[in-house]
Amino acid sequence: MPASFVLVDPRGEANVGSVARALKNNGFFDLRIVQGVAFGDEARRMACGSEDVLASARRFASLPEAVADSSLVVGFTARDRRDLREALWLDDAIPRIVDIASTTPVALVFGREDRGLTAEELAPCQLIVTIPAAIERPVYNLAQAVLLAAYTLRRALGSEPAPKARTQFARESSLTAGELAVLSAKLRETLVALGYDGHPDRGLIDRIVARAGIGFARAALESSDRDMLLGVLRRALQVAERAGQTPWGRAADASDQRAP
Repeated sequence: MPASFVLVDPRGEANVGSVARALKNNGFFDLRIVQGVAFGDEARRMACGSEDVLASARRFASLPEAVADSSLVVGFTARDRRDLREALWLDDAIPRIVDIASTTPVALVFGREDRGLTAEELAPCQLIVTIPAAIERPVYNLAQAVLLAAYTLRRALGSEPAPKARTQFARESSLTAGELAVLSAKLRETLVALGYDGHPDRGLIDRIVARAGIGFARAALESSDRDMLLGVLRRALQVAERAGQTPWGRAADASDQRAP
């Protein structure tokens, strides 16, 4: 199964070693590390027979690089994310993950031990997942969370799923995270050409691109959708560059007042 487990900025090498063991226990071997602690003897000791998973772990400078080849990116969080869509419980998310992972790569992303994933890191994730826990202590240790996710996924893969209609989350031709990032970058470039960088709200472009990125990810776009949207953005960019920017908040001159 083409599933990778991505740790974002892990702080403790013992946790990284425990994650390696949890993955091998459940038949997964693709461990990816975004920045974070260097691991040595302590990590290898906690891996306990899973040193090969540690040795083959790949390091990345950023989360987008780590998930660029994935058609589905799943972010794990224990927090109440009111600024994003509702999180699914792990058991509810697993069928969607299995649908896609049977044919195309998926990435399961886990955050820092002390504060998890940021809203910015969760934004491009098509699914946001929470692992239920007792209210007295609702946050799992990093290695525990990976173990639960890997075990639940392995169990789901070990049984025949009931026949059912494929959902919008299970398109085999959905774009990778890297391709979605290209689309978001073109949107940003177009907004700048349209003069949005002159808006009094200096964070407007960032918010538009972030919200659009969430929409792109959730829509499970296909290559034809991407090409169409890129074509529209390129055309808008050409028109804006020919017309020249009008600084935000300043009235256009008489030539700009004519009817379209």
